[in-house]
Amino acid sequence: MARIYLLLVCSLYSVCTLAQDTHYWNSQYGPGGFLTPGAVIAATGDSGVYYYNPALLAGERISGISVNAVLYQTQLIHIKDGAGKGLGLKSRSNASVPNMLAGGRYLKPLKLSIVWALIHTPGIRYVASQRRDDKFQVLEEEYSPGTEFFVGQFVEENRASETRAQLATGFKLGERWSAGLTVGANVYAQRYSQDYVGRAFVNPGVVNFDLVTADASYVVDYRHYGLKFRPGVAYDNGAHHLGLTVNLPLLHLGGNGTLVSDNLVQNLVLTTPDSPLGFMANTRQEKLPVRWKTPFSIAAGYLVELSGKQLYVSAEYFGRVREYNIITPRDEYFIRPDTGTSNLFTRDLLRLKDARKGVTNVSVGMSFPVQAKMTGYVSARTDFSFYDAALFKDDSGIPPYTAMWNNFHLQFGANRWVKKSNIRAGVVLSYGMNNKYRQAVNYDNPTEQNLLQGDMADVGRARHIMAGVLLCYTHH
Repeated sequence: MARIYLLLVCSLYSVCTLAQDTHYWNSQYGPGGFLTPGAVIAATGDSGVYYYNPALLAGERISGISVNAVLYQTQLIHIKDGAGKGLGLKSRSNASVPNMLAGGRYLKPLKLSIVWALIHTPGIRYVASQRRDDKFQVLEEEYSPGTEFFVGQFVEENRASETRAQLATGFKLGERWSAGLTVGANVYAQRYSQDYVGRAFVNPGVVNFDLVTADASYVVDYRHYGLKFRPGVAYDNGAHHLGLTVNLPLLHLGGNGTLVSDNLVQNLVLTTPDSPLGFMANTRQEKLPVRWKTPFSIAAGYLVELSGKQLYVSAEYFGRVREYNIITPRDEYFIRPDTGTSNLFTRDLLRLKDARKGVTNVSVGMSFPVQAKMTGYVSARTDFSFYDAALFKDDSGIPPYTAMWNNFHLQFGANRWVKKSNIRAGVVLSYGMNNKYRQAVNYDNPTEQNLLQGDMADVGRARHIMAGVLLCYTHH
């Protein structure tokens, strides 16, 4: 019987979960961003007070403050046929988000500048639902002749964000070389939930039960705290500038999370109608340890000055992360009625897992004079997904991902000098796609054998469209 429970619960959770999420360059701040002052790794010619490469602080007498925000952002995620033919999954969100607050002070006795920054990165805001209420062939003719009334309902939510508090400084190594170090505290938070309901009414006359039910619910809410170090070096030779930074893997400081799961299977016929299967699986576990990882990465940039213009290219490679558990539940009682051993499966069934393939992102950009005291900016960058289902050793556990597509970002704007201040405004446009998106559920063919969830396939077409207005104010 324990094996049957394991098979059923694994089937309930073999739904491909839809998700920072699976991207590293989703923020406007980073090696590929141009509208955030200092978002470069090769040269400082953008009036900023904080730089991705801390080596660029060397020799700079920084004394100022910078506020950067997304004034307005709208985002659409549409997964065509995500829950069956004509049953798409859609999520819309609008937000106004503070992105970065940075400041710096030149310490004359030490002859160096110390800068600080608070950076907030909203990873994903995804809420989608779908439903089928129809009459068609669902149950076996042997015990329910004719078509049945069926109700299937699916709801998914994924919200993630990352907040960083950082300190950085840089110093000269020689006439052309400089080095620096950024140290940051990192808080990553995520709430992920998935809820499925599948119910079919049995036609009367053969068996003494009238409803077949398969419901599943899974909710996790957690925070993780870590520490990160980013050393960097820079080289200047006239009009040519080079930069290199290394992000070390996140050091674990702590974290905790809560997990809630509820499942109900009632009158499910897998063998004969006179022995329908029914069970309940329910648990709530809080104060669970959390472990969240980020990979080693290395970023390089090159900037050349040409007749008042600046041409820029950068790339960053992110290493692979092998499979591990973000949350490992305790082996408490979950499947009921308990056989004495079914609680041994709780950890494997409900664990929240993560694994990442290595990816490389690239960006190109240019700055150019528009008029006196005004400079224009334009840049484009990739933002590839690190998700790869082949990295997981089996189907047990839950990967909390949604955004299994590659994004492409375009940014343009201008920077204007006004006395001791700079005002930078611009627009960011993003587009993501995946033509073989794994369905979350499939209401086309729910049967007892697939627990009324249908047979999922890679037939969905996922599209992600985002537009935002960015504004930054810097006072020196």
